[in-house]
Amino acid sequence: MKTIYSLCILVIFSFISCNSTSTQGKISGTQSEMGKVGTAYNVSVIGVTGVSNFQATVQSSSNNVTTVNASLTITNTKLLQILQNYPGDFTVSGGNVSLKGLQVKNLSDGVEKTSGMHPGVIVNYSSSLGATYPIDGSSAVRTVTLVNQTDSYAWNGMYIKTIEVTEPVNQYGIKDVIYIANHKWGIVGIKVNFDDLTYVMFPVTCSKNN
Repeated sequence: MKTIYSLCILVIFSFISCNSTSTQGKISGTQSEMGKVGTAYNVSVIGVTGVSNFQATVQSSSNNVTTVNASLTITNTKLLQILQNYPGDFTVSGGNVSLKGLQVKNLSDGVEKTSGMHPGVIVNYSSSLGATYPIDGSSAVRTVTLVNQTDSYAWNGMYIKTIEVTEPVNQYGIKDVIYIANHKWGIVGIKVNFDDLTYVMFPVTCSKNN
C-alpha cells in the first residue's frame, strides 16, 4: 500500500494583516462551519491533465477534531509516480486515490493537522507575514510567505484577500506546497511546485464558510 501527503487538499484556512516575524504553535477557537459533519469540498485542477472525480466530505467531528474522507482519480503518470513513492496519508490502487481518517482541527482561529505525516498548524488567522508554524517530527517549518491585503485574488467569480503558507518538501520530485486561504472562505487553493519547475494548482471551494 502506497500513500501521499502532499496532495491533502482539505486543511487550510486563513486571512492575515501586518508585517512582522513570529512563531505560532497550537490554535484555539470554536468549531468552524467548514469542519462540521456533511461539509463537502470541490476541487478542480490547473496545470496538469489526468486528475478527476475528486470528492471530499467531513465524516465526523468530536472535541473540535474533524475527520475527513476523500477520493479522486489520477491517470497522470508523473503524479502517480510521486504518489507511489511518497509515504503519507493517501492510499493508491491503480489510478484510484483515497484518503480516510484525515484529522484536523478546523477552528475559528485557524487549522491544525492532528494526524498523519507532519502534523501541526497549517494556518493561524492572526498570523503576520513571516510567521512560522513548527511541523511535528521535522526541523522544517511552515511559513507565511505572502499576505494579500486587497481583494485582488480571483476565486469563484469574485476577488478576495488571501494568505499563502509555504511548506518545504524537497523530496520525491516535489519542491514545496503552497496553501492559499481566506479568512471567510477557507482554503481556496493549493499549489504543488515540482523540482522540474512545473506545478499543479488545485482551486478549492467549500459548501460552507466561516
